[in-house]
Amino acid sequence: NSDLANNLGNLYSRTVAMCLRYFEGTLAGAGSIAPTEIFAGIDLAAVVREIQSRIESCEYNIALATIWQQVLDPANRYIDRTKPFELAKTDRAACNRVLVNLAEAIRIAAILTKPFIPAASAKLYAGFNYATSYDAVRFEHAATPAAAPANLRVTAELKDGKVAPLFPRIELKEAKA
Repeated sequence: NSDLANNLGNLYSRTVAMCLRYFEGTLAGAGSIAPTEIFAGIDLAAVVREIQSRIESCEYNIALATIWQQVLDPANRYIDRTKPFELAKTDRAACNRVLVNLAEAIRIAAILTKPFIPAASAKLYAGFNYATSYDAVRFEHAATPAAAPANLRVTAELKDGKVAPLFPRIELKEAKA
């Protein structure tokens, strides 16, 4: 649960929140931005084939570790490196580009986690108005950037104007003696 909440859920909520805060939920010109920065130097097609092969071989732990190491970790490091929360104050176009790249990472993560956490993956995918419906996407769609609509919009479920947590934290109650 902590890996889901702290890594995948945090990536999702941070990205959606920044889109809402800095761009009122609309990333203008997304269709003209090539969202390839996060995975530069990574052969994404090979990573997708590796994950699919591990799933077909019932090596689920290795498939999930690969998703975390090759998709989620680079996306979270990208936030740390690019600091979109600072770019929003100094270079709005660069911030927009960073958020388009992060939305693409979320799309890829949603597709790759679909066999493991289908309901959560559907929520991830529903976070933006991606061109292809969730039901129609397949593993091979994760290997190449999607054709984004001209303006990528946040379509995530919101609670009081904020993104609803993808994985609410589980609070364990102490056992009574």
